Amino acid sequence: MTHTTTSRWPVVVSGLLLLVLGLSACQPAQATPVLPTTAAPTSPPLPTAIPPTVAPSISARLSELQKEVEVCPRPDDTWQEAKEGQTLWAGGEVKTGDEARARLDISDSAIIRLGANSQFELAEMTMTGSDPLTRLRLEAGKVWVALTRELGRGEFEIETPVGAVSVRGSYLSAEFSEATGRLVATCLEGQCRLAVSGGQYTDLSQDQQAAIAKAGENPSPPQPMDAAQYADWARNFPEAPAPPLTSILLTPGSNQCSPKTIPAGAVELVMGMGRWKTPEEAATAVGDSSPTITLNGDTVAIHDRSGPEWHTGDGEPGWGFSTRSYLMLEPGDYTTTAQWRFDDVFTCTFQVVSR
Repeated sequence: MTHTTTSRWPVVVSGLLLLVLGLSACQPAQATPVLPTTAAPTSPPLPTAIPPTVAPSISARLSELQKEVEVCPRPDDTWQEAKEGQTLWAGGEVKTGDEARARLDISDSAIIRLGANSQFELAEMTMTGSDPLTRLRLEAGKVWVALTRELGRGEFEIETPVGAVSVRGSYLSAEFSEATGRLVATCLEGQCRLAVSGGQYTDLSQDQQAAIAKAGENPSPPQPMDAAQYADWARNFPEAPAPPLTSILLTPGSNQCSPKTIPAGAVELVMGMGRWKTPEEAATAVGDSSPTITLNGDTVAIHDRSGPEWHTGDGEPGWGFSTRSYLMLEPGDYTTTAQWRFDDVFTCTFQVVSR
């Protein structure tokens, strides 16, 4: 479905640089000439200087670096460890390792957050009049983008090998799998578009998503965002207006299954299995198993599985595994059951209330 919208974009005013003309106060002294008794001639007035317009500049700065982040600041540079506050120029690239994160601020125009195992090139940053143009080239992984009022007047586009995503006015994410060729876009707020080179496109509005399954295929029709996508925004982009993510731990213990009352919206159900002395022992014991979780009698899908990882909390610390499930819950009373590896079934009840 194609959506046509009319938006009000703010005006960006270029700054003016005044030229000040003056005489030096440190010139050698000269004798005062003797003037004739007739009136001195009047000098012609100096022409008025016209202040030139200074074109706004665009720059990009890296910050909030977590774990392994590498940068190639300019096209001709070599890869190096990224540093807080480092500048990235047009044609520069950034890549992240496992569990790594990075933030990139483009002047006062946009905030970009880069997920783990991602790589992108800042392909273009230009200013034509008052309209900025920014293009990213996403080679793999995931980026989240928030536009400010200044860039809302211009264009922002994320290119991938299978298609492109663009946005006018606020929050956009793009995730590209290099292995499968799948591109998924979410439009948390504003007006977005997912397109292929042949001209086919899908327009997205607030709280919608669409995907390109692989190279050569057209974008899917718009669909509502799912709970995992809302949770992704809430966890990775604190500036976004995503609903808060509430976590409930489902394994037995004094701090589990609390709070008992939570607000409606995105809910994360976490199930842990652990407390082995080494990662190898944990991996051997747990294998490729996952828990069985139900909510009011219906099976809950497992979205993420992580480990071996160090578990703390109730009991002796040790190595183990975790899973996460994401749900969008309306107000009501809920009962969950969870079982993993052992015979014990953990039951948890909680209430969801309106915001």
